[in-house]
Amino acid sequence: ADRKKIKSIAAAEAKSVSVAECGTIFLLAGGAGTFNVTLPPIDSAGKGWWAKFVLLADKATNAGTVNVASGDANTMIASVYGGLDKADATANVEQDAAAGTITFAASAKAGYMVEIICTGSKWIAQAFSAASTTAMTADN
Repeated sequence: ADRKKIKSIAAAEAKSVSVAECGTIFLLAGGAGTFNVTLPPIDSAGKGWWAKFVLLADKATNAGTVNVASGDANTMIASVYGGLDKADATANVEQDAAAGTITFAASAKAGYMVEIICTGSKWIAQAFSAASTTAMTADN
């Protein structure tokens, strides 16, 4: 069976993800809290480490973030695909080749997600939202 590891992160939790949590789908609480997730150091995570972060409920206020570890600034190559609910099927895409943070804005909705994979020297992040790319962003 191909069962996935599932863990929850509370609305106002600061969570440092461990190397052993590779392959986990993290359910991010929505609501008013400000979750703050930090990935393991890139050299510890190593090639092939991955995790997925899914917003479980709409954010009411306050943004939540998924960040690279201290010392790994600008190591994330991120693509954020937004506007996927448009009737004309045109999406907004934001790309940042030197990001450090994925932000779920206060307007983010349940189901928005980001999958992050380690190459051994870079993080690759692909984020998806139904709204414009202002609901999720990749920043330095």
